[in-house]
Amino acid sequence: MSYDYLFKFIIVGDTGVGKTCFVDRFVNNEFNPAQMETIGVDFRSNMVTLDDNTVIKSHIWDTAGQEKFASIIRSYYSGIAGAIIVFDVGNPESWEHVEFWRKEIMRNRSSKDPLVTLLIGNKIDSRKKRMVSRSDAEAYALQHNMLYAESSCKLNQNVTESFEWLVMETYERMDRENPGCGIKRSVAYQESIKLINQSKGRDCYYLGDKCPRNCCIIV
Repeated sequence: MSYDYLFKFIIVGDTGVGKTCFVDRFVNNEFNPAQMETIGVDFRSNMVTLDDNTVIKSHIWDTAGQEKFASIIRSYYSGIAGAIIVFDVGNPESWEHVEFWRKEIMRNRSSKDPLVTLLIGNKIDSRKKRMVSRSDAEAYALQHNMLYAESSCKLNQNVTESFEWLVMETYERMDRENPGCGIKRSVAYQESIKLINQSKGRDCYYLGDKCPRNCCIIV
């Protein structure tokens, strides 16, 4: 399937909070209760079609939560368009570590471009007593300019919806003419822009008046 833009996302959080289950549910609509721990980094991809028929392809880097993989994961923070931080609403330790993951993202990303971050309170279906209140999580997300949603991978509650929210917000906030870090136009989309510009006497992949100096060949 063709697409208009490619977005790069990373998903982080402590071991056992359900990061891989979240990605599996979104990408394959599958749930494996005996999911093996991620070793290092895993890669997934999926497509989302927005209301204006723009097609977004997402590259999703699913990371391990173990401290021993931290040095490996750091290189994947570079060049991201958005991030997902996951915690378990029944595990207060995973909630306390959300700030660590937020700082890791901000410290290791390679760009100052706006970054859309989705905070996910996962396992709302769990039989364990809920230990993190929704109001506390929402307040934290608001303080740090994050999106916040809660989900159950097991019951398939709010997984697709929350990820599509992240994609939509990333698309809405980006500069269409200069998309920025972690976002690439497809070759087909760039060629369509080039054809439009050629009809206006220039040869480049930028719309409007934001063509960088020396980018265009006058035709």
